[in-house]
Amino acid sequence: MMKKQEFVPRKISEKPLYELKSVEDIPVSELYQVKINGKEQRVYHTEFFDFVSFLDENEKAEVEVTVNEPFQKAVIRPTAVQIPFKEEGNKISISLPAGKRITLELDDKLESPLYVLPGKYIPKPENAESSVCDQWFRKNSSGGYRNLS
Repeated sequence: MMKKQEFVPRKISEKPLYELKSVEDIPVSELYQVKINGKEQRVYHTEFFDFVSFLDENEKAEVEVTVNEPFQKAVIRPTAVQIPFKEEGNKISISLPAGKRITLELDDKLESPLYVLPGKYIPKPENAESSVCDQWFRKNSSGGYRNLS
């Protein structure tokens, strides 16, 4: 029989756990490098996972992941979507269908997954205040906004 985990409440902090002024304050991953459709992407690193977010403009995204440490086994999750991939040395190639978000796990390690997060282009509503939009979206070079969630 499994022992029930005891809930230990944390003291509420006055300061945020992480204070970020911009997305540029998030460190870059040392474990993963990612190209989407041949273009190098910034891969972010957090205490719990690494992630890449990109604009999903095509029916498929060709994702190439370079892993900077040796590994034995790669798994794409959720496994139910059965997305095929190819391994060649330290490179993993994935044809990602539009709108699919996946996680790449290496050697069954839950400490270092890579989240691959496509997003859609969302034009800025004409009557929106930019301060509200800037809070949830990042402005791109064409004047529109891209959903980061």
